[in-house]
Amino acid sequence: MSEFAVLMPFAKSNKTGRVVSILEVERGDKCDCRCLSCNTPLTARQGNINQKHFAHRTNELSTSHQCSFSPVTAIALIIRQQLPHLTMFDLDGWDFSNVVWEIDTAKLGTKLDAFTRDPYSQKTIGVQIPFANGVCDNVKDLPIELDFVLKINTHAIARFLFFHSRSPQLKSTEEIYMLLIDNWGDFVELLRCPEELLNPSLEKKTCKSEHKAQSVSGGVETHQKTAQPQQLCLAIY
Repeated sequence: MSEFAVLMPFAKSNKTGRVVSILEVERGDKCDCRCLSCNTPLTARQGNINQKHFAHRTNELSTSHQCSFSPVTAIALIIRQQLPHLTMFDLDGWDFSNVVWEIDTAKLGTKLDAFTRDPYSQKTIGVQIPFANGVCDNVKDLPIELDFVLKINTHAIARFLFFHSRSPQLKSTEEIYMLLIDNWGDFVELLRCPEELLNPSLEKKTCKSEHKAQSVSGGVETHQKTAQPQQLCLAIY
C-alpha cells in the first residue's frame, strides 16, 4: 500500500513540455497532458466533490494498474524545472549572484542532478534531487571541486503534501517551489561545505571583488570538509 493518499496531481503538458499541476490546466481532455510515468494521454478530472486529479484517458484498466506514477518523482521533476529561478541567494553566509543552473548535467567528471557556479567567488554547488527509486552518490565519491553538496529530500516534501493520514494538499508547480524555498532548512541537507563554515576561526572572504582579484592572480585556495547532514539557511535577494 502506498504511503501517499493522493491521485495523480501532476502531468506533462504536450504544449510546453513542462510539468504542470491539476490546478493549472483546463478540465477534461482539453488539459492536453500525458502521464509522467507511462506517457499515456490524460484527462483532467476537476469535480467539486472528489479530489481533483489527472486520469489515464484509455479505457483499459491495466494501464492504471501497471503505471508506476509516484508523487516523489513528480516533485523531483518539478524542482528540476523550477530551480533555475533561484539566481541570487545567500547560502549560510556565502553569496551567490547571477548564477545559472545546469540540470541533469555532467560536470567535473560526474553526473549531477543540478549544478551551478558563482561567477564571482567561483564557489560551486552540486545538488542531489532523487526520484522515487533513485540512489544518491556517496558524497565522498563526488569531485573535490564541488564546494557545496546539497540533497533535497523529495520524499519528505511528498510526505508533507500527500501523506495518507491527511487530506492531500494540491499545489501549483510554483507553490511547490516556494514550499521548498520557505522550508529550506526542513527539506534540504548540507552534505559538504567549505571548511570555513565548519570552522569559524578560519577567515571567510565574502567580498566579491576580493574573490575576483584573487582568482585572477592565481586562484583561491579551497578548504572543504564533508559535513554531517544538517539544516541550512537560505536567503533570497
